[in-house]
Formats: sequence, structure tokens, C-alpha cells
Amino acid sequence: MKPILKIFINAVVAAARIPQLGSAVYVCNLLMAAVIAAAFRAFVAGTDSVSSLAPLFTDFDATLASDFLNRHGEAIGALARAVVPLALLSLAVNVILTGGILSLLSSRQKFSLRGFLRGCGHFAGRFLRVFFLVCLLLAAVGGIMITIFAGLDALLSSPVTAETRGNLIAAIGILATGFMLVVVVMVGDYARVLTVVDDGRSMLKALWSSFRFILRSAAGAFGVQYLFLLVNIGLFLLYLSAEWHTGTGSGFLLGFLFVVQQLVMIARAFLRTALFAGEVELAALSAAERLEAVAPAAAGT
Repeated sequence: MKPILKIFINAVVAAARIPQLGSAVYVCNLLMAAVIAAAFRAFVAGTDSVSSLAPLFTDFDATLASDFLNRHGEAIGALARAVVPLALLSLAVNVILTGGILSLLSSRQKFSLRGFLRGCGHFAGRFLRVFFLVCLLLAAVGGIMITIFAGLDALLSSPVTAETRGNLIAAIGILATGFMLVVVVMVGDYARVLTVVDDGRSMLKALWSSFRFILRSAAGAFGVQYLFLLVNIGLFLLYLSAEWHTGTGSGFLLGFLFVVQQLVMIARAFLRTALFAGEVELAALSAAERLEAVAPAAAGT
């Protein structure tokens, strides 16, 4: 197995060779974000929601929140009916784009719009099924983990140490739940990779194969995933630092922050493509190692 850092570098290089893939993700996310922002802006412009909710940012008031919902419940419902379908559409489009991205990365072909769109269409139905199954798994795993740690909190806490032990159990529960949810996301990612590589049709089988693959290649799979996660966290912290030090005192500074924000979005779209490239390489390396291990046994027989 290649070192994780080597896989990371190769993945970044592979994504850089086909910058159109990251650009497609960025443009898609930008367009959907603009539409959702426009819907939210129309809601804000039509109500006095900002001034009504201002006290909530300093001191929560349940009565104030209830009054706000009573006054603007219909507008909030209209906003939800507009935003939620758009958000789901954005997720679906990103899932479909993944088919084109993975098909080009796995075949190591140069970018062509026809090849990219062919990959998007070829795997669209299967990837949407994977996405639906992963959402169900996320909900199930999250619910199970919350139930387990809530039960432990009730079982182990005592009146004397309730607060301290409760905080400790909550912290462990959050970390454990987060880890399990990352595992589910990884299972979904590698299921799509293996589907592209094998052109498989059964998504349940792909998810099971993906889970087994992660167990076999745990060090590499988790190493690549968390390395990219750390880079994304670093980007987010850099943006927060820029926002903190820049402030919002003038139009120029607002424009500067907007540029920084878009650069971060572009970098995140690129890293998402690079993560796919790293997963494709890891899957290929694992398959090659398994063939090498099987070859001597086959030759001996």
C-alpha cells in the first residue's frame, strides 16, 4: 500500500490535470446557492424578520420566537417550500455530476464534455439510489448512536456527578457518532467508485462490497479521508481568519471577502474532485495487491 501522503499528492495531481471537473462542481454549487439566496432574500425583504429576530442573537427568548413564527409562519412555510426542493435538487445534481467525475478519473481519459455527460447519465440512476440508501443509513446510525448514549447517560449518571459525567458521555457520544457517520459517508463514496470500476448494477451489493473494502484497507481509507478533511477544515479556518481580521466596514472589504469566499469554494470543489481521485487510486491499488496475492496461489495449483 502506498503511503497516504503519496496517494494524497497523486490525487491532487490527477484532479489538477482535469480542472474542468472541479469547475463543474463549483459552477453547479454557485448557481444553486445563488437561487437559494435569492429565495431567502425575497423572504427577508417581504418581512421585518431581521429586526424581529435581532434580540434572539443576544438573548434567546422563546416568547419572541413564538411570536415571530405566529406572525410570519405563512411566509416561512413558503420559504421552506421554495428552498427545500432547491436544496434537494442541488444534492441530486451533485450526485449525478459524480458519475461523470468518477468515470473520467477511473478511465484516466482527457476531459471531453461528451464523455463527462455520458458518465453522468450512465450512472445517474444508480448513484441516486446509493444516495438514498446512504441517507437512510445516516438516519439509522445517527438514531441508534443517540439512543445508545442517551441510555448510557441515564444509566450511569447520579445526582452527585450528573453534570460532569453527563458532559463526558455527551462528548464521547458526539465523537463516536461523528466517526460512525463518516464511515457511512465513506461507504457511500467507495460504493460509487466500485460501481464505476465494475459497472455494477446492484447498489446494495456495492454498499456491502464498499464496507468490506474499507475494513480491508482501513488505514489507507481513513487516512485519505481524514487528510482531506483536515485540509478542508484548514481552508474554513483561513476564511474565518480573513473575515475576522477584515471586518465589514466598507464596500471594498465586502468585495474582498466575497472574492476570498469564492476562492475557498473553488478550492473545496477541487478538493472534492481530488478526494474522488484518491479513492479511485486506493481502490485500484487494493485490487492490484489482491491480484498479486492470489497469483502465486493460482500458479501453484
